[in-house]
Amino acid sequence: MLSIRIVLFSFIFIFGFVNQAKALSSYQVPAWSLGMGGVHMPFPRDGDIPTSNAAFLSHVNEISFELLNLEIKTPGLDDITKFQELPNANGAEGLSSLYGRPIQTGLDARLSILGPRIGFSGYTNTYLKSYLSNPLVPEWYIHYLSDYGLTVAFSTVFSDTLSAGIGLKRVTRSGGEVVLDTQGINDYVSGVTSTADILELLDDVGIGYGIDVSFLYKSPGDSSSIATVVWKDVGTTSFQKTSGDQNPPSIKDNLTLGLGYIVKGPGLDIKTGFEYRHILTSGEQIGKKLHAGIEVSLPLVDLRAGLSQGYSTFGAGLDLWIMRLEVAKFTEEFGVYPGQTPEESFQLSLTMDFSVDADFSMTSKSGKRRKLKQRR
Repeated sequence: MLSIRIVLFSFIFIFGFVNQAKALSSYQVPAWSLGMGGVHMPFPRDGDIPTSNAAFLSHVNEISFELLNLEIKTPGLDDITKFQELPNANGAEGLSSLYGRPIQTGLDARLSILGPRIGFSGYTNTYLKSYLSNPLVPEWYIHYLSDYGLTVAFSTVFSDTLSAGIGLKRVTRSGGEVVLDTQGINDYVSGVTSTADILELLDDVGIGYGIDVSFLYKSPGDSSSIATVVWKDVGTTSFQKTSGDQNPPSIKDNLTLGLGYIVKGPGLDIKTGFEYRHILTSGEQIGKKLHAGIEVSLPLVDLRAGLSQGYSTFGAGLDLWIMRLEVAKFTEEFGVYPGQTPEESFQLSLTMDFSVDADFSMTSKSGKRRKLKQRR
């Protein structure tokens, strides 16, 4: 675990510092969704359902296995280009050119198994963000979180079109936030303090239990209208420390309204969706809470575009039977209002999954649910 943190920490130090700003982001958003504005609650893929929208378990008719879902978040090309033009830092006074360059990175992995009305997901998420503030008296903020958890989800059906779901989760979280003053920055740049020394300050560990609830309306038929309300981490998921000096940071609740429409035709599927996230979060401009997107699915390729927090997003996916590759380019807002402190990022994804139906035929699992059966 320490080696993973050192790699991520070194990566983010190399590629930049950012001004202190307030990000309004969501937890466990897959690459395919980020390409279409971040919309995923109205039509999660099977492996996403236990952690995303448990009410969709009422529409699962097979036993589905997600053997691997790997998500890697990287900085934008502009950040890399800017860094290559920067001189080597000479103590804290040599960092002035590094202000105003938002940066973050992360690594997620998950496996899932689900069937009609019940699903399980085990996952690990690692996230690292850093920013430099106060040019006159420099302070370096380092925010690191590492989670591994298990979610058990259930759903119930009210009618052919209405269902509800609940997800129960146990999460072990390590990390937190540390602030280095001018002397601490000088010690790190000069080599007196190592990366491992700093990460020892982020060793708080705690266990938390959380609940997600969701409600779903989905009209019958291949082409359908969807409306869903998802409340993740109801009342906030807090952690009780098991080691370290204090409790790790909580996961704040996120109430989301999602709307979607799916059109299925011969050789072509289209999804359009909208999400209004963080409905209960006060003090944030509404533009930072809105997401919309579209996906056009061809037999082997998915093309995506959308708007997230007022910024355009793009994505594409390649479906190779039980393996899918996804890439997304998107922008997150770290400032108070859209357009103030944007950060461009890329996210890459590799997923391997399949399902077994009632007659034991193995089926590939694609987001557009086209099935390529391989009989025994």
